[in-house]
Amino acid sequence: MSTIRSLHLHAGMLLLASSLAACSSSDSTDPGGAAGSAGSSTDAAAPETGASCTETGPLDLGGTWVARLDLELDLSSQAGGAATLCPDQQTGRASMIVIFSNSHPAGSTAIDSVQPVVCSLELPELTGMVGECDPSAPQLMSINLIASPALQKTLHAVPVAPVKASLASTDPGAAITIDRFVLTGGTRKTTDPLPAWDATLPGCGPSDANIGRSPTCEQSCVDDCGALVDDDADGWAATTFHICGYTSDDKTSGVQCRAESPSEAGVVVQGKLMMAFLVDPLLQGKALSSCEVRGGADARVLYHVLGGDIYLANSALSVVSSFKSLPLFDVDPKTSVFRMLRVDGKHGSQDWGLGGVDPEAACAMALQHVNELL
Repeated sequence: MSTIRSLHLHAGMLLLASSLAACSSSDSTDPGGAAGSAGSSTDAAAPETGASCTETGPLDLGGTWVARLDLELDLSSQAGGAATLCPDQQTGRASMIVIFSNSHPAGSTAIDSVQPVVCSLELPELTGMVGECDPSAPQLMSINLIASPALQKTLHAVPVAPVKASLASTDPGAAITIDRFVLTGGTRKTTDPLPAWDATLPGCGPSDANIGRSPTCEQSCVDDCGALVDDDADGWAATTFHICGYTSDDKTSGVQCRAESPSEAGVVVQGKLMMAFLVDPLLQGKALSSCEVRGGADARVLYHVLGGDIYLANSALSVVSSFKSLPLFDVDPKTSVFRMLRVDGKHGSQDWGLGGVDPEAACAMALQHVNELL
């Protein structure tokens, strides 16, 4: 299992929420290429033919592809927060949509370059409550951690280095491994430790609610402000996520989450968190044809909360209370899956029109076809 820790970390909820909120893949029964354990190719049954290919012959994986990654999460509460998961053990699914541009020499089992562009990152909706968990309580909250609109708009521009891939053979149905690629938001660090809030420093603890609420990185509490990058260009350090916790009364009354102005009347929990995060998927499966690849996904997902402006029932929370209210989680590679489709019209595939346009426009078009990736 790939462990995700809040500040050692997210703080769980990763993305990773509706992009980072609830998005689930097609149901799990058979992903069509089924997931294997990390470090191995998948063994479960897969369809004998891939999607939409009208040409036969050796595998050709060069060209433009779009993939949906569904990461199965096991989530658990951490101690010391103002709110907690309830029940305290939950499962959910985080999803990513990624465009891949591949360079594959004819007849080779080596794919020389796989260039990812990440278009979206979504986290599941969770349930929780203020204080200790009581599953019988009538006022459980629905909790979403959501990539802010600014981050959703700019995620495609966060640089991801190209990687390589390899095939067991050039025959349709051959095993494939796409090397681990690394997306980091809010920092260009590609290894842990990411910049982090240090709750042990004077003035930076659970009761210190007035620090870390501004757009500027708090030098006295964050260990490496110089490593942060405002990837969503919203004027706040690192990347911005919104948190919204709705009671059933909030939903019935149509109360809005005011994450950008959390001191105003709104849902029971609302506000924004500044985060640095890392996601590094490894994809292994089968190239069913020159038009479709399916298999299993594994990833680390790391989030560090670096500041935030969060309110609980109209009371400001400290940065420490905010990130400790978010869960810890593990990615389960045995049930996490991906599906990748060719979308450039070659081999009789669909042409989604992604060629020759900028990454922002390409992602917008790819997201219009998201249901075709189920």
